[in-house]
Amino acid sequence: MAALFFGAGGGAGLATGFYAEPLLAAALGFSTCLCSLVVHESAHLVALRLLLRNGAAGRANYSLANVWITGPRMGGMQNIATAAAGPLFGAACCWLFMLAGIPDWIGLPLAAVHLANLIPPFPDGRMLLLGFGQLILGRGTVPEQRPPGYTRT
Repeated sequence: MAALFFGAGGGAGLATGFYAEPLLAAALGFSTCLCSLVVHESAHLVALRLLLRNGAAGRANYSLANVWITGPRMGGMQNIATAAAGPLFGAACCWLFMLAGIPDWIGLPLAAVHLANLIPPFPDGRMLLLGFGQLILGRGTVPEQRPPGYTRT
């Protein structure tokens, strides 16, 4: 991610001969992107833990180019709230950066990327669709977990 921002900033500096402004824009874009990504994924994890009332639920996973949250099976409203929390708080983080003074042409596209995660082709949008599907089909709650050998009396 840093290479993307600073590579573009350095390239613009080489092309124009002015390095300060492009590299400053790259630093602002990188810091906004990194902070909003951390807020996005943290919001998923916090929502998951609050909804399940379990401080140990869920786990943050990462690879070289991706970060994601995994957790236990949940019901419709829980899926909706957990999936929506990340994009909404990530976009809110971008708005806070814009209120603090970063240019709109840096903050608005990053906020739009977070909000675009709410459409079904992206993972958060798929989880939203799953949650709404669970509610519509009447499967809005997680089935009761019964221990082995349980019989109803």
